[in-house]
Amino acid sequence: MPSIPRALSAICAPLLVACWATCGPAAAQATFYTLSSSPNPSNVGQSLPFRDFGATSCLSQMVVSRFLFQNAPVNITGLAFGFSDMGVMRFQRIKIRMGTTAINWLPATMSTNRPAQTTTVLDTGAHLWNTHVNEWCDIGLQAPYTYVPSAGNLFIEFEITGASIEVGGNLYVYRTANSSPVGNLVAAGYNGTVLPTTATTNGDMISIRISESVANASYFGDGCAGTGGRTSALGFSGGSGALGGTASVWLSNAPPQALALLGIALGGSVPGAPISLTSFGMPNCLQYVSPTVTGAVTTSTLGMAAYPIAIPNVVALAGTLLTMQYLVNDPGANAANLTTTNYGRLLIGY
Repeated sequence: MPSIPRALSAICAPLLVACWATCGPAAAQATFYTLSSSPNPSNVGQSLPFRDFGATSCLSQMVVSRFLFQNAPVNITGLAFGFSDMGVMRFQRIKIRMGTTAINWLPATMSTNRPAQTTTVLDTGAHLWNTHVNEWCDIGLQAPYTYVPSAGNLFIEFEITGASIEVGGNLYVYRTANSSPVGNLVAAGYNGTVLPTTATTNGDMISIRISESVANASYFGDGCAGTGGRTSALGFSGGSGALGGTASVWLSNAPPQALALLGIALGGSVPGAPISLTSFGMPNCLQYVSPTVTGAVTTSTLGMAAYPIAIPNVVALAGTLLTMQYLVNDPGANAANLTTTNYGRLLIGY
């Protein structure tokens, strides 16, 4: 069995206390579904918005009716989707923007659909995303968006570049079989600078869970290969980030008896991430997290270790986001003798 060092809460305590003091009123839990509380409400699926158009990016725009949100402000911290199959999707780059619009049903004129003011809630490259059947799959927002329904409908825009399926068959997002009163989706190829004049695809509303302060533990991105072609990996067990619970951050497939540092940041992954570490003697290694604190583990003879994060049962911490990534000592892997894992996202909530 891998060794379990002291609780990470001892290291994270300054972060959590600081947030408790500055985060303001406790975040409420709120969950809204565009179609159904079931992640697979139908047998109809589509690849949009998670696809591209060959040599160009894909730009998809979506509007969600304000009447879905009970006319109360929502601090959106989670965006999850229902998929037709289990697998792994890779995006060379993914960017998601949110805003507020007076448009109730998006027309094909995409160039005029985007609101004057939007917030980028996710902007990252080398984004690997694990999909599951009968589960809500969170996309991993880096930043929240405060949405005020009384100001208009919710606008969501997806910019996808280099989409591919690494594991699995056809991974489709569930959608309505007919037009939905909740909203619609339009899409077209995009060169990254000039907004498309006209949508080439007009899709139906897809199955989405929009949430505030719903606990979630998920992992994304790429690790880099070390000695023996081994790629160390970060994962979670034992908890989902719920208040009063404990989530173990696992390191596996690492060298045996290796020292590793777990870097933890308060907030999302680095905007515009990942950062290449090639210039530091670590080719093909990526940095997703700019850590505020670190903690050390030593792997077992099987190359595994875990660091438990004990989450205080303090409602003011709901909505707090932690991101983390392991840096692994691996002599001979490269000039720096170090490799990196994928990264984890822990949203504290209910």
